[in-house]
Amino acid sequence: MFTKNGKLGLGFKSQLYWFNSTNNPIIDTPGVNALPGVVDSSLISRYNYTQQIHAGYINWNDQLGKFSYQVGLRVEDEIYNGSGAFPRDTTLSRHFLKPFPSAFVSYKLNDQQSIYLTYSRRTDRPNFRQLLPYIDLSNPGTLNTGNPGLIPEYIDNIEFSYSLSDKKGNNVILSAYYAYTQNLIQTITVPISPADAITYQVSNSELFSRPVNIASGTTYGAEATGHFQFTKFWDATANLNFFENQLLVGTVDSALRPYLSNTSGFTWFGKINTTLKLPENFSFQVNVNYMSPQIVTEGTTKQTWWMDLALRKSFLKNKLMVVANCSDVFKTHQFITYYNLGGYNETVNRVKETRVGMLTATYRFGKTTAPKHPAKDTKPLVPADEDRTKNLKGGDDDQGGGGNGSGGGTGNGGGKQ
Repeated sequence: MFTKNGKLGLGFKSQLYWFNSTNNPIIDTPGVNALPGVVDSSLISRYNYTQQIHAGYINWNDQLGKFSYQVGLRVEDEIYNGSGAFPRDTTLSRHFLKPFPSAFVSYKLNDQQSIYLTYSRRTDRPNFRQLLPYIDLSNPGTLNTGNPGLIPEYIDNIEFSYSLSDKKGNNVILSAYYAYTQNLIQTITVPISPADAITYQVSNSELFSRPVNIASGTTYGAEATGHFQFTKFWDATANLNFFENQLLVGTVDSALRPYLSNTSGFTWFGKINTTLKLPENFSFQVNVNYMSPQIVTEGTTKQTWWMDLALRKSFLKNKLMVVANCSDVFKTHQFITYYNLGGYNETVNRVKETRVGMLTATYRFGKTTAPKHPAKDTKPLVPADEDRTKNLKGGDDDQGGGGNGSGGGTGNGGGKQ
């Protein structure tokens, strides 16, 4: 529209959620004189909520010589109402009407080099599990629960990138970036208050862990991503990310404030994915990841690494694809957090089933063609956004205190927008 290359985009999207939950915790009382069907009143929870998310957007992109640009604006209206007993009768209500602008500009230095400057603002809402108020006593000594009062995070990102590619299919992107997250969600663990100990019928020596909003989190760093076509049969993609995190507590609940303080720390992670094409339409893939120690609000996560393997075979002129893969082959992917809780330290080791084998088959209908030349079918690399979102999350959506997550995610009423 309007110009030779101009494009105007308009859109509207509505999401409506209705959620109702209740539980009936029965005490296990074995024995001849046991009373069947005795309800544990300390674990009773009831929580219902409705959520409406309405969003409209407009964007414009155009190309002027060696310049390309895009500007956009999304306006989002969120209405949330919740009520229940967890364990006290509580009513929650919030209404957010927020703008989310974005802008992108690129300049083509020559046929192989370009530079980019981008800005965007988005939201990351608490996920389904983080909102649930149910009490989890599976971790001895720590009472875990969700927090229906969580509010969304708002994230501002700005990034400058340089891209270099060649006709052989090699592509490298170097980036510097800055991200500011308002209302950052972190899981906080503190000694349980006498009132909560009575309410939940637990010992005064217990810990109480739940996700809360702190004031903000800031990340700035540099990243290098590259795709390398070594031979016709062997290629690899590598990524290195170095960044500094800063967590500001702000005005949290007065009961939590004595146990929290502002913190900062340096982190890096790297990963490499390499594929080898074998005879008879076989290919073999290796994916290796490493994450260094990383700060959370009350401590640090332990470094971790893991390796995934996959073997692929294509049949019927690439229409049928069979893949056998195994994640975390050596079972080294750990989720260990060290907490400094003032009077004493705590180590939480979340043991997950990370070594999993799968066999999948995919059949494609219609016309299928194999790439004739790697360079012609290589898409430009983009920053690893799914990894960037974990920069402030400890590398794991479920980190913290045994329980209900410190990061954003998907689920009913949750997820990134």
